[in-house]
Amino acid sequence: MLLARLRQETTELHQQLERRLDLLRNDFTLDDYRRVLSRFHGYYEPWETRVRATAPEMIEGRAKAALIERDLAWLGRVCAGESCRDMPMLDTGARVAGSMYVLEGATLGGRILERRMRARFGFNGQGCEFFTGYGERTAAMWKEFGATLEKRPGEEHAEIIRSAVETFQSIDRWFGGAASE
Repeated sequence: MLLARLRQETTELHQQLERRLDLLRNDFTLDDYRRVLSRFHGYYEPWETRVRATAPEMIEGRAKAALIERDLAWLGRVCAGESCRDMPMLDTGARVAGSMYVLEGATLGGRILERRMRARFGFNGQGCEFFTGYGERTAAMWKEFGATLEKRPGEEHAEIIRSAVETFQSIDRWFGGAASE
């Protein structure tokens, strides 16, 4: 099963990124939240642009950059930050699928962060649309994505896994530079 292989090949990278972001730490401030959202926007916006150029049907109904923009606007911050250029290759459907595995998985995990941010900062319906993802449909959307992945031809699996690994590495490098903001 491709999903099991993806999970196995990326677990360590996933954990490394979670440690780097440390979004659940007790001293996480509203300013930290704004900076993290800005950084996410700097990744998601160019990522979505590249995916639309290669496989627009794959991102239809799954784009998140606009959600981040609404969150930042509500928080009084404009999306005018730096955009990531150090991205994985997204020039084939298989590479897009592998990269989407990472970002769709983040959407699934975002539901935990949504509850934490709402409680910590008193958000009530606004301010964390990005982490809300697809709302009550998030689990179903993940299942649908997983089923689509499992249907990918076996000869694409290595490329999909490589793209997922490269995406985790790219995001980790992108957030590694966030301290300078």
